[in-house]
Amino acid sequence: MRYMELVGVVSLAVAVSSCASSGNKISQSQIDQIKIGETTFNQMIEIFGAPVGQGYGSEGHLTANWMYIYAGPFGSGMEQQVLAVYFDDKDKVQKYNLLNQSPDGVRFGR
Repeated sequence: MRYMELVGVVSLAVAVSSCASSGNKISQSQIDQIKIGETTFNQMIEIFGAPVGQGYGSEGHLTANWMYIYAGPFGSGMEQQVLAVYFDDKDKVQKYNLLNQSPDGVRFGR
């Protein structure tokens, strides 16, 4: 019986202390590749992978979002990045915004 209790305690400790993440971290070098009026939706997929969400705004233009979320052990070191991109009628980037919510995060937008 003690063995099973020990296994339970160790399993719980591992589960609670493990890290969790979703998506791919967005780097400055990736952001530097976005060119307003030039970068297409397909090129954005090549750079960032598939968006987590996309749709069409009231004017019929495509919008897409990429996201990265990380939570360190015991909830420490949390980080969230959200890249929102608005495309023109030719599916080229018209404007974008990167929100980086981390202790040293920055916000980019064009």
